[in-house]
Amino acid sequence: MYRTAAGLRVLVTGADAPPSSDRARQLLTELGSDPLYVELCATHDSYRARLTPKPFRVGVRALDARWPCADDVEERRWLRWVDEYEARVPEYATCRLISASGPVPGPEEQRLVEVHDEATRVGHRLPLA
Repeated sequence: MYRTAAGLRVLVTGADAPPSSDRARQLLTELGSDPLYVELCATHDSYRARLTPKPFRVGVRALDARWPCADDVEERRWLRWVDEYEARVPEYATCRLISASGPVPGPEEQRLVEVHDEATRVGHRLPLA
């Protein structure tokens, strides 16, 4: 279980619950997951979790350009925004580990947890964003 800037994140391993399965829907509902998140998991057959902070949480304004960029001017603006965002992200963590329990995950699941923890900067003492 992890603390995020907006609440909690739970990684469940060993449940044999593909994202679009009835078992996944049951588990996510029992955990009190956002109903929209439950639907997105089922629709896209993917568990999704943001690994980097939302821009506003690191002090970066929203970008009003669309991708793909319409022209070179818009592309330069987009790239400046990306540079600004990427410069701020290392100052923050996305998650903080609260607790771990249950059986040890298998090797594939363990690697996924490690990738998650590395990307979200779990082991760093940084403010959450």
